[in-house]
This record gives sequence, C-alpha cells and structure tokens, in this order.
Amino acid sequence: TGRAVKRGRPGLTTTGMAGACREFSVEGGPPPPQTAWQIPAGGAGTVAILGDQEGKLTDLWAKAFEGEGYGVLSLTWDDLLRGPLPIESLDLLVLADARRLPVEAREALKDALRSSGKVIAIGAPAFLEVLAHTPEGWVTAEKYGEALVSRLKPVPIAIAPDAWRRNARYPEKPSTIEPAPEEGPDAWKLSLDLDGWDGFTADIAGAFGEDRGLLTFQARGDERTTQLSIEIREKDGSRWIAGVPLSTEWRTYALQSQDFPFWRDSPPGRGAPGDRLRPADAANLTIALSGSHTPSVEPGPHTLWVRGLGTAAAPPGGEADFAVPEIQALSPSYMLFPLRTPREFLASLEQRVLPPKMGLTYRDEAYSPVWRERGRGFNRERSWRWVPFLEARDKDGAHRGALLSLMIGDSVSPDSMWANVGVADPQTALSNETLRRAVLATAEAMTRGRGDDARLLPAGSRCAGLLV
Repeated sequence: TGRAVKRGRPGLTTTGMAGACREFSVEGGPPPPQTAWQIPAGGAGTVAILGDQEGKLTDLWAKAFEGEGYGVLSLTWDDLLRGPLPIESLDLLVLADARRLPVEAREALKDALRSSGKVIAIGAPAFLEVLAHTPEGWVTAEKYGEALVSRLKPVPIAIAPDAWRRNARYPEKPSTIEPAPEEGPDAWKLSLDLDGWDGFTADIAGAFGEDRGLLTFQARGDERTTQLSIEIREKDGSRWIAGVPLSTEWRTYALQSQDFPFWRDSPPGRGAPGDRLRPADAANLTIALSGSHTPSVEPGPHTLWVRGLGTAAAPPGGEADFAVPEIQALSPSYMLFPLRTPREFLASLEQRVLPPKMGLTYRDEAYSPVWRERGRGFNRERSWRWVPFLEARDKDGAHRGALLSLMIGDSVSPDSMWANVGVADPQTALSNETLRRAVLATAEAMTRGRGDDARLLPAGSRCAGLLV
C-alpha cells in the first residue's frame, strides 16, 4: 500500500515463480501539448541528433548520417525546452555526447525507450553530468542551488549563539559552534572531533510555515571535510536527514522534502512508502558529521562553515530533478567498468551487423557494460538481450569487454533498442574511421527493422517459426 512511484509504466517480472498483480491504480494528468517539429524525411529513415552544448558534434554526425541517406533533425539543448520530442516520428535518437546532457534529454531518452524507440548513446559513462536550464544558463546540480536561491526570497532562520546544544556520541570530546562574522553576519563555524557522530542542534519550530518548504543555506568545509549532514526532526520525533557534498569554496543549497530520507531511528508510525518530511512540522535542525550520513568524512578533527540558513517557497513548476536514469548497460556508472587500453577490439561472433574481419586497436579511455544476459540457450525466460558488437578477448578467448554493444528490450522497455559506444571522449567515435563506420552500421541495423535478422530479435521472439 502507499504511493510507490511518481512516473513509469506497470510491469511485473518473475524468475522461477509465478506472480500476479491486482488492484493496480494510476493517477495522472493530460499530456503536455505537442510541439510542431519539422521532421526531415530520408530514404534510410529519420534521425534526431543531440550533441554537446556547443553543437559541434551534432553538425559532424549530421553530415555522416545524411551521407547514409537519413533525414536528420539536428537539436540544440535549447530546442528541448520547446516540448517533448516527436519520438513516434523518429527512427533513431542519437546522443552524440551522452556523458553530459540536459534534464530534458534524459526525459527524451526515457520516452524513447518506453515507446519501443531506438537510441545510440556515444560517450561513457552516460549522464556523468545532468544539467538544468535556469535564467543564468545551463547548470549542474552543484550550481543549481545558487541559481535557484538567487530567484527566491528566503526568510532567515534566526538562531541565538546560546540556542545551540551539542549532539554527539562522545560529548566529552571538545567541539564548538560559534559565530564567524568574518564569513558573514549570520555565519557559523563548527569545529568537530568526529567519532561516530558529532554536531549541534537548535529549535526551529515555525521556521518553515505552510508556504515555505525549502531549506536554503551556504556551506563550505576544510580540506578534510567533504560532506555535511542536515537533520530535521519533526514534532512527532521522526527524523529526516539529508547529506550534501562540500568543497573548500562556498556552495549554495536549496533542499526540498524529498532530499531528506527518513531515518530508521525514529518513533513508529512514520516512514511508510510515500511518506516525506513535513516542513511545517519541523521542531529542530541539526548540523552534523556522522559515519552513517557523511561516510567520506574520516574520524578526527574537522572544520566547516554554514551561513544564510533560511526557508523559502518552491519556485513555480518545482525544482529540477537531477536523478541519473537506471538503464541496463548504460547508466548509472556502476553498470560499466573501465577497459584496459590499448586493446584490440574485433567484431563479435555473436552478431552479424559488422563485417567479420572488422577490428581496431583503441588506445584511449573507454568503458564496457558489465556482462549481461546474451539471450543464448533455450527457454531462458529473459525478456532482454545484450549483444556485443566490438569486443575484446584474452588469449584464452574469454570476454574482456565491449567497446560497442546493443541492448534489445527488457521488461521495462519492451521492443526498444539502445546501443552504447563506450568511449570516454565522444569525439573519437568520429575521428576513428573504423569506429565511425561501426556506429553507422549499427544505426542501419537498428533502423532497418528486425524482420530477417534473428540476432536483433528480443529473446523469446519467433523467427521463421523458430523460438529465438
């Protein structure tokens, strides 16, 4: 029971057992109005290409695809602000620099995979940086707080110096919090001796109000202090703790309810699915370091500064969501491993898209997806298939990674295809002629259709009367 997800599609996957789902309900609003896009036609199909922020990669790949007979829709980042892409009218979406993408590109990718679309992502790991558009331009999550707070009008949280009380595992250890006027009129300097947890708490009842749900502040740490935790305890005793990264320079933060995960060391009755921090019920605030919520901070002495504590109303439309999508063999980065280069990559025997003798020696930084189900064997009951196209093998013939590979469908994205070109520098997929030809051949196979090519069929499909 309870609210489990904000968006998605219903699905149930079982392995080695039978399952059933009932009383499934969905709530939603009407889709956004469709934007009029001019879709160029081509004999080989239609491709949308989104590249780097400057558009250099977009232009180069557009020429390459046009040379293969495709109609090309070249996209800038600002184009994505017009509205959703016409996924149903596209044969292929190419992310020419998948490492660094705007939030809208992430949504376009997810829409494509939900709609049986086809995507080629060049550059790995994908979504190393997710950026949002602000009046100040495209910014990362680290800079978003500063851009956001500059448009808000925070109400300061007034805390007297003697209102702070110690909250530590070993309170006998010396730690202090004191005003730091040299850093600003409302700045605090915390000197902590971390062993387990250590911090300071102040009462803030009434600080948020019904219309102000954001906690805003600035913070920085010394060289050893790279994280900070902010806890808000509600009147019912429930605890909600956010962790934020620190640097030696001042950073601005704007935390909303979902940034404060529920902490299990709370009285019963809270923390069910869908439950969140209720800012209007906040009783106190704790600034701290701890082994549980600031794991990169080692025990011992630390110094950090906090200033500008305040609350503010969320901007119209809400805050940007910088979450990295979970897409098999693509992102987050834990789904990949670094390849040892230089290494020779050859056309895999498990595919027939690339010529059997195609190969290259790649010397630059690159990544490969961790091994995935290949769809081999009988009655494996897998709804997806991972096909390495350019792969490396050791002297014993063991698989050692794929520079270019393809995922075909899964239970979340049925009938979709997405290719991963695992180069750390997307430019090399263009400058290396063999790799460029391999990418174009992959695109041709993806857009051609699956009809007579069993090696591009999802596991469980039938081809010529045979079960694949």
